[in-house]
Formats: sequence, structure tokens, C-alpha cells
Amino acid sequence: MLHALHRVVLAGQRASVHQPLHNAFNMSVEEGAGFFAGEPAIGKKIEVLSDLGLGYLTLGQSATTLSGGEAQRMKIATELSKLQRSKHTVYILDEPTTGLHLADIERLLESLNRLVDAGHTVLLIEHHLDVIKTADHVIGLGPEGGPRRRASGSHRHAGSHRGV
Repeated sequence: MLHALHRVVLAGQRASVHQPLHNAFNMSVEEGAGFFAGEPAIGKKIEVLSDLGLGYLTLGQSATTLSGGEAQRMKIATELSKLQRSKHTVYILDEPTTGLHLADIERLLESLNRLVDAGHTVLLIEHHLDVIKTADHVIGLGPEGGPRRRASGSHRHAGSHRGV
């Protein structure tokens, strides 16, 4: 992404090479989505980040400063930006909604549905009931698993992981 961003910024430079690049790296993802909308090589990738509710991050933010949920959504964004229908992929996400606002959860679900619509499989380890009820299939594991907790999808297994 750095190479594409560097090329785009240098193409529009007027003064120094470092100043426009510095300005772009300090933009939020939300600002960058509008700024780079006319540059498909990078604009689409930034737009996907924004769609996943990461609009508040800066384009130059170090990956080491991201929370686990943000890092997971960054990985999802990478996959969505190179979405291919011809190759089947299984995505396994561990509680991707942890710490997210309800609006961001909805955005995440829309993005995950895009993966499913493209023919991929998405497995979620999740406790958020609003997310569970959107599942096509639910597998309840652990001491609390079982038919007492029903979601809108079909219930494939209830109880211990040993039966799976």
C-alpha cells in the first residue's frame, strides 16, 4: 500500500516530495477514501477499510498500535479488496465484534456477507447474540452449549466439542 500511496502522492506533488506524503499518512481512512476516490489502485482499498468501520484510523498508523479487533478487520479488508469468486476460501474469525459499537458490527456483518455472497465460507467464534442470529448454521459448544440457545439458523450440534 505504501508504494501505491507514494506513487499517487508524488504524481500530484507541487512542493516537496516528503510534505504531500506526510500529509497523506496523517489523513484518517475516512478522509483518505474521499481524497483517493479517483485512484482505483489505492482508493478501493481505503474504501473497504472505511466500510469496515475503520474510518477513524490514520493511513500511516503503525500496525503495532492496532487492537486485536482492528487487526482482524484489517485482514478482512485485505481479503475483500482482492475478492475472487473462482477460489473458495474458509475464513475463521475469533470474536470479531469484541469492543465494536452496534453500527460497526452491522458494517462488519455486511462485509462478511459479501465474502459469503462471493462463495466463500465464514466461520465465527462469537458470543454476540445479534451476530449469532444472522448465522446460517449454529454450533453450540461448551458447558452452556445446547438447545436452550437458539438462533435463526439451523442448529447442527449442541454440547461438547467431542461430538463434532
